Amino acid sequence: MSESQMMNDLSLVDRDSSSSSSSNQPSPKPKSRKTRREDSLYSTVSGGKVSLQQLVSDWLEEYKVEKDSAMVRLVQFIVSACGCSGQVTLDMMETMEQGEMINVLAEQFDMERPGAAGTYPVAGQGVAAKQLRGNLSQFLLQLVKQTQNSILYDQFLMDNLIALLTQLSDSQVRAFRHTATLSAMSLMTGLVSVWVAVSKVMQNSTKQLEREERKKSSQRDGSRMEVLINKVAEMEENQEETLKMLMYMFKSVFVHRYRDVVEDIRSLCLIELGVWLKECPMLFMEDSYLKYLGWPLHDKAGSVRLASLQSLLPLYSRRDMQDKLVLFTDKFKERLVSMILDKEMDVSVCAIQLLECLVGHQSNTLTDQHCETVYELVYSSHSTVARAAGRFLQVKLFRPSLELGQVRTKRGKMRLPNTAVIRDMVQFFIESERPDFEAYLVDSLIDNPMVKDWECMTDLLVEEHGPEEDELDDSQETALIVLMVASIKQVVTGERPTGRDSSTGRRVLSAKENRQMALDREVMSTHFMTTLPHLIHKYLPDQEKVSKLLTIPQYMKLEMFTTSRQERALEGLLKLLSEVVDKHTDKQVLGTAFKTLELLCNPQSSSYTRCNARRERMVEGVVRQFSESMNEYHSFVTGGLEPGQDELFSFELSLRKLCLLYKHHNVGQADIWEMMMEIVRRAEDCYKNDEEGWEPEEAIKSALLGCYYGLVWDKSTGWREGLMDRLDMFVTTCRGLVVHAQ
Repeated sequence: MSESQMMNDLSLVDRDSSSSSSSNQPSPKPKSRKTRREDSLYSTVSGGKVSLQQLVSDWLEEYKVEKDSAMVRLVQFIVSACGCSGQVTLDMMETMEQGEMINVLAEQFDMERPGAAGTYPVAGQGVAAKQLRGNLSQFLLQLVKQTQNSILYDQFLMDNLIALLTQLSDSQVRAFRHTATLSAMSLMTGLVSVWVAVSKVMQNSTKQLEREERKKSSQRDGSRMEVLINKVAEMEENQEETLKMLMYMFKSVFVHRYRDVVEDIRSLCLIELGVWLKECPMLFMEDSYLKYLGWPLHDKAGSVRLASLQSLLPLYSRRDMQDKLVLFTDKFKERLVSMILDKEMDVSVCAIQLLECLVGHQSNTLTDQHCETVYELVYSSHSTVARAAGRFLQVKLFRPSLELGQVRTKRGKMRLPNTAVIRDMVQFFIESERPDFEAYLVDSLIDNPMVKDWECMTDLLVEEHGPEEDELDDSQETALIVLMVASIKQVVTGERPTGRDSSTGRRVLSAKENRQMALDREVMSTHFMTTLPHLIHKYLPDQEKVSKLLTIPQYMKLEMFTTSRQERALEGLLKLLSEVVDKHTDKQVLGTAFKTLELLCNPQSSSYTRCNARRERMVEGVVRQFSESMNEYHSFVTGGLEPGQDELFSFELSLRKLCLLYKHHNVGQADIWEMMMEIVRRAEDCYKNDEEGWEPEEAIKSALLGCYYGLVWDKSTGWREGLMDRLDMFVTTCRGLVVHAQ
């Protein structure tokens, strides 16, 4: 079929031209048996209950026997898929131009189904619409596949089908235009596959022919050479015919519809172009085709921008295509970078993934400023965006050291494989200058195994640096501990950072995720049972570090201390908790220590006796310190002497410890509650009489909270004797403080 012949056969009709009047329409014929068969093809495909391969095969058998009636049936199938109830007859196809026939069908469409143009079968995201789109595409792909060796080139089937789809795709009726564009793009995808297959056969046959020609005359197989020559000629002709059909449809359908007013039509064109580029780069991987994926990056519809990126992504993921993408990248790089901040999350994620592929193959393509824009998104409130940015960060910055095998600690121990990337993560966190966003960074990198490599993290903290590596400074050690604790919490609990994906509510974990969390918890507990005491001992004087480290037992499986025969490690941990309480004054550190002790003293635990004994000694020590401080302070007050700074600090610290202890443990001593209540009442009297008391404000707050916790403990443990009297006293005093302290 010549190109001029195809152009004549497939001539377009102006879509603004008026349709034929009803008086010129052929008189309708009663529905025949053929019409019912025509309807059945669409209903069979839309139902999806029959093998499409067999359906196409049956239709081709009919086509071979009665070509015209089979073609009517195929045209009716396309028209019915548009949602039009008009009937196509053999007379219409023989006596009408295709443009005229489509205008007649369009009038029937509007008359019989008012408003149907917006509710046609292939439109929408419902299950039925998706199934129909898939089945329609697969039907046409099967049609091309099963006809590729003969019928495809008979200059009847494809000529009529392409002419119909071209005319329909240019219709003003959206249902016709959308369905025909979908069909045409699927048909082109099938033809692309044929062109690739024909090219491979021709290439193989050419090589075989060349081998035969290189043989000596006496060794050549003449009959085989003749077969190969004929086969190469046939493949060349088929390739040329297939290419003509492809190019005609590209210019007549794709070029017009990729910028259609309907975003779904624009999207499906771009998606299919991505398929052609991937399957047949030798034909389509040119800037003259790539530009059709570049311009829609500015489309106002998010689905179109996403379709463009999704078509580009497989191309950028292949190293062998990078050279052909250079000009495209140079032209659209700034736009691609800006799309990481797109208002549509899916578009943003896809843009980040594309940039990840780009830097993976061409690390110097993006500037530092471009990369930093992506880096910042690891702190995004959207987890999909943040994790995509996390993967980009790993590709660009977190590269394993090539000299890792030679790096040893001071005592000669070989550093673990993730040492270099963990150092990179720590440095990135410090340079980000977001000290309270460690959980966001960990969640963004949660898919990287290094996040769970606690052995490597503790190795960096415990082992002294070797001669071939830099020592971690104080800020790096702090950052590493903060990140390590955040990773433990994330992995063991599955909780995402506060504020990330908050609109979706609490995430329900699958059974597989719960099993993995339980396994990770056991691994973490096994490691830190023996390692944690060393870390706490090393960083005992440092408030920030030890406060974080003390939270680790809260995520451990504490019964493993007993089941793993690690009672000695447990005793060491309890001893360190006592030491922390004795030596530290910070509220955060003390509160964390008492909370961890509370969890260790679980009555259901097999180690309860050991832990409770340590708790009783700790409670006794805190109460004694408070009593001594209170007596000393009271002696100053009764003697009319002003307490010094040391006495006031000791008094305030003892109350702080007692209050924080009371929050997690039942002190259970009525006289202690009375002493704290006395401090609060004395403060109330001072405010009431407008006198300046010596009690520090923080000490008064601690005493007030301590009294509250005492009342809560009395209620929860069932100790009712005098409870209402103490409660009345507490409420009255609080009311007085509110009134007089203003």
